Amino acid sequence: MLLTGQVDAETNPLIKWFEQEPSVDATAVITRPSGLITVEEIKGFVRLYFPRTYQQVRFYDLIILHSPEMYHLTQEHKRDLAADRQDLVGRAQTLFVSQHAENPWYVNLTRALEKAGSKSAEKRERR
Repeated sequence: MLLTGQVDAETNPLIKWFEQEPSVDATAVITRPSGLITVEEIKGFVRLYFPRTYQQVRFYDLIILHSPEMYHLTQEHKRDLAADRQDLVGRAQTLFVSQHAENPWYVNLTRALEKAGSKSAEKRERR
């Protein structure tokens, strides 16, 4: 399972549960700053822990995007997420969750994934 967004243990009870549940292998990549995490730390988390390739994204059975701030992800990350979401043979299920009803993150995420997905499709057609 890949979790990204507001996934620090202090503000997200799911993380505490996943840490204690032995049947779940979860990777959490914080992409929403809080009072405990800075933007510079987020850049480091994304660089170290976010899947670097489409094949690595496909490794996850479940992807939870919990109020992510998408600008912390590269265009390649967004393309890989979009490709996995559109891949009919892909195994991953993507769950979008938000505590921030006033934040248009879902609209921004959908646009980012669609934009990245269309670029990815164009690239595949050129091959």
